[in-house]
Amino acid sequence: MADLLVASKGDVLTAEEKADFYAFAAERGAMRTAEIEHGALPFAWLDGMSLDKPLPMHPDHAHEGENALAVTAGFDQTQPQPGRPVMRESSGQGMYACGWIFHPSDVFVADRLVAGLAAHKHMARLKGVFQLGGEALAVQTVGGRLSVESSIYRGESRIEAIADVPQDWKAIGAILQEALRTAA
Repeated sequence: MADLLVASKGDVLTAEEKADFYAFAAERGAMRTAEIEHGALPFAWLDGMSLDKPLPMHPDHAHEGENALAVTAGFDQTQPQPGRPVMRESSGQGMYACGWIFHPSDVFVADRLVAGLAAHKHMARLKGVFQLGGEALAVQTVGGRLSVESSIYRGESRIEAIADVPQDWKAIGAILQEALRTAA
């Protein structure tokens, strides 16, 4: 769901590491990728000013195989199950965060989802994308307002919430669960 995935330190990455990066991006449906050298990320990319200009997508570098997930080494590889997302909490530098990743087959009901998340628009950051069954919905907080728009993202549903005070993450998780479409 990132606007852009960047391979930093492109000057020291091996061909295999670059292939792994592009495979990782392709598996997650990344729309745009870029390489930078010496960690020199153009500052304008951080505020989106340069994202109107095309960036290299490198689909020719996406390879499948045993090494395709090497860049995720050390990350928790727990996979969500239908109706049972993976939830991870973290905190640091005075901020508290929690993220949820849902199984690709999980489908949400837009009205229930938006109504539930609207109660948490006070978060420092709330950003997610949800599959509705044939279409996707992107939600985020901007200046204390909940923004909702359609998305072309076709991967698993996911959301991250960041707050400056501890939150009842399980209650927010329950809101997300209630917004899931259940089989009749």
